[in-house]
Amino acid sequence: MNRRNFLGGALAALATLPFGSLTALAATPQFGSRELYWGVSGADVQQLQGYLKEMGYFSEEPTGYFGAVTFDALKQFQAYRKLTVDGVAGPQTFKALRPQMLDWVNTVAYLLPVGLTAKVTDPITGLSYRIKRTGGVKHADVEPVTAWDTSVMKRIYGGVWSWNRKPVVVTVKGWRIAASINGMPHGYDTITTNNMQGQTCIHFLNSRTHEGNRLDLEHQAAVRKAATYM
Repeated sequence: MNRRNFLGGALAALATLPFGSLTALAATPQFGSRELYWGVSGADVQQLQGYLKEMGYFSEEPTGYFGAVTFDALKQFQAYRKLTVDGVAGPQTFKALRPQMLDWVNTVAYLLPVGLTAKVTDPITGLSYRIKRTGGVKHADVEPVTAWDTSVMKRIYGGVWSWNRKPVVVTVKGWRIAASINGMPHGYDTITTNNMQGQTCIHFLNSRTHEGNRLDLEHQAAVRKAATYM
């Protein structure tokens, strides 16, 4: 195919797209590459709304338009995280939205006490499921809340139980925290209706194994990896 025919075919294909699709193709700013404020729209606004919804600040379905609901939700997040409360997503806010490497003993153990539920997201597949912390002192012992949550966790591992460590993001109390999971049920069981016998582990920065009180280097590497995702 010569260059003229190729260009002609490409233009003809574009002509069949709705105008809105052409606009979307022309303007898809990367998240964090521009300030977001009341009146702007785009995929990055939709991503912001998704994070705010995940943390419990945004109550509607993400639309990609930054209006009053997004403005109020963002200010609530900024206030909780002790940022400048201006309803504008700039560098300071984008940094706070990234998965944070928080120390297990000094911080995460208090943000995620025994009995609390949280959301676990696999940044590779985008799959999420809910867990409940059921115990653990040196790291978090957790169980999927429902049978559906168990099925999602198993999908993340390709449909099998596995000891392999995986980087994940744990969302709890206005924080997105870098963490590492394994996918092998073991030990005690407290939730009898989730189609899983036992509990699994979540490690955070500087958490340790229950036996031997040692840093699990594979888990710690996965925690650091999780912190690189948006």
